[in-house]
Amino acid sequence: MAGGQGTRLKPLTCTAPKPMMTLLGKPVIDYTLDLLEENGFTEAYITLKYLGDMIKNHIISQNRKIKINFVTENEYLGTAGGVKNALKTTDEPFLVISGDALCDYRLDRIMEYHRANDCHATIVTAKVADPSEYGVVCAEHDGRIKGFIEKPSFTQAVSNNANTGIYVLGGECLDMIPNNTASDFSRDIFPQMLKGDMRVFSYPAEGYWCDIGDFDSYRRCQHDMLDGKVNIKIPVTYKNIIAESDSNMKILPPCHIGENVTVGRNVIIGPYTVIGDGCKIDDNAKVHDCIIGRENYIGKTAKMNSAITGNNCSFLKNVSAFENCVVADRVNVGSDCVLSSGVRIWPNRNVGGGLTVSENVKYTVSKSSLFNEHGISGTGGVDMTAEKCSLIGSAVGSTSYGCKVGIACDGKPLSRAMLMSLAGGLLSVGSRVWGFDDCLMPELYFYTSYCSLDSGIYVSSEDERVSLSIFAQGGLSVPATVRREIERRITDRSFSVCDHKSCKNLADMSGVGIMYQRELLGQCRDGLEGMSVHLKSPNEKIAMILSDALNRLGGKIGGNTVITVSEDGLSLTAREKDGESVGTQTILAICCMYEAKTGHDIAIPFDAPSVIDAVAEKYNHRAYRYLSNPSSAESKTVSELAKKQLWARDALFLCFRLLGVMAASGMSLTELKDSLPKYSTVNKSAKFSSPFYELYTVFGDISPSFGTGGEGVEIRLENARAVIIPDSAGGALKIISESVSAETAESLCDDIMNRIDEYNSRKD
Repeated sequence: MAGGQGTRLKPLTCTAPKPMMTLLGKPVIDYTLDLLEENGFTEAYITLKYLGDMIKNHIISQNRKIKINFVTENEYLGTAGGVKNALKTTDEPFLVISGDALCDYRLDRIMEYHRANDCHATIVTAKVADPSEYGVVCAEHDGRIKGFIEKPSFTQAVSNNANTGIYVLGGECLDMIPNNTASDFSRDIFPQMLKGDMRVFSYPAEGYWCDIGDFDSYRRCQHDMLDGKVNIKIPVTYKNIIAESDSNMKILPPCHIGENVTVGRNVIIGPYTVIGDGCKIDDNAKVHDCIIGRENYIGKTAKMNSAITGNNCSFLKNVSAFENCVVADRVNVGSDCVLSSGVRIWPNRNVGGGLTVSENVKYTVSKSSLFNEHGISGTGGVDMTAEKCSLIGSAVGSTSYGCKVGIACDGKPLSRAMLMSLAGGLLSVGSRVWGFDDCLMPELYFYTSYCSLDSGIYVSSEDERVSLSIFAQGGLSVPATVRREIERRITDRSFSVCDHKSCKNLADMSGVGIMYQRELLGQCRDGLEGMSVHLKSPNEKIAMILSDALNRLGGKIGGNTVITVSEDGLSLTAREKDGESVGTQTILAICCMYEAKTGHDIAIPFDAPSVIDAVAEKYNHRAYRYLSNPSSAESKTVSELAKKQLWARDALFLCFRLLGVMAASGMSLTELKDSLPKYSTVNKSAKFSSPFYELYTVFGDISPSFGTGGEGVEIRLENARAVIIPDSAGGALKIISESVSAETAESLCDDIMNRIDEYNSRKD
């Protein structure tokens, strides 16, 4: 009997029928088939309905000695109706047994008992501690049954012999069952047999029996197996654990650990824990009395206590899962999340980082942003998989920014693997995809502008972390409306439909690197003949590009000025020997001043220093600011200007734009810096788990400006300015303070930090 839904085991049975629930990593129906073979049975009929193909395909893949016949019910026929539908008629006794309960009974002896007593029906019983949860059998001393009580009350429980649902029946019993009609043995057939004075006997079996009808019995059954209370062959445990030689892991028996489980350093796996095949348990995690399905990831410092999980789940860094919480298949639980006792999470849900979940997550996805400050990122193979990258590609391709998309990566193997899946997702919804192979992210900024693409997606990885940066043409941010649309389409799996005629080939654009180099040289309009400068980068490719460009422009390695470009090509520092180092913002201000001085408006990031506005105004020009997280697309004026001024976002372009300014003006780095209006900036970050709008409560007394289309909270004082911008994923703030005086900028930043700390303390 294998057609039931297993309602009390939801949400695990949302994606698997009850007979496929695993005990020590092995489906319960396999134990039943093993028992039949061991007791000499040669043929079995398996009745199927709910997710029956999953059971059928699993059993077909095995090499069984017993002959298997599958019978699928079109509608539920009950226990008796299902048997009649499967067997039709027979002249010899046959056994009825559940495919979703575990027992080690001597079935051959039960068959002998049935024949010896010339029974029409034999009902196997087991003594239970609480008969109110079972159908109780009332029998005479000789075993002949005189009646049944279904789930008796305390005063009715005159017997503790529970009906196990295991029967031996004769052909006469089968003939009494109506065809194609729902009927039940205990409710319909057995009472009818008693009225007809037929020989219905009880067989009080010796051994182990457990109906895994709910999560308590599901857990208890596996405890009993680990304690050796079940006389069956238990799967091999502790097989092929993958661990470092100095992992210092502790396994406290009894436990069952499946094949190819990877265990990190200082992991503790406590008593009565069952871990499925292919799981990864990261450093300093603790798992106690849990049932963990296949292919789960348990992150660093996670604490799992008496939890039950399905398959292909991920629990990221510092997750806590408490007693009796149940997590179904393919659930992603974010970092620092707490799953309270008894919580149920349905399949395919995402639980946002930092949340405390105290109610079931069934029909809605817990509030969680797919995007963070750096785009979309996650642990490779855990919450950033090939499947997820393909979904992201399909979602982006289904938006207005997905008609023409440029893609590239940093050349690392993990990044390349994810890039291929991303490309597949884009192409599958009809996007035109330009592949720029391995390049720098600033290069892809340029290519999207040069090729007039709608957007670009850059894949990078650092150790096990994979990041996808999605941006509009020229490296500008895509609007929040588009990010929300991408999230919605991934959640709903609502993608554009593309037939075979509309599907395009991936365009190989790896040969256009020369165009980037030509544009890089164009940042120095009059060349660098006679100039000597040291150009450095920890990224060998960037260092080579810088050196080659300097040589082509007539410059040489040497001199007093040293410029260092970051490994990602997005920031830089410059200094003169024995002089003070200046960062990206100051270099940007120098180049903006020269741009305004030579007759041009400028477009700069929103968090760029306000001194740029002052120098633009001085030369009768304007500094337009674009947002890092705009709610809608930037105005055409801002976006067109920003696309032309890639040096505001590309550190390589900014490096040579600075050298061009130095060459054209004849001024040194120090002289250019001193020609700017005097100012200092301070950058800090702070934790803030409250909603961002509550900052207006924190800083209301110093009149923050808001609602003007800017970004974050802007605080303007007589001699200082500060901008407070939230991390797009929530939970953190970026604070940038600015003043003529370094002491004033530092003081304002400290005051902001103190107010935030006080507010956090009050909320806690």
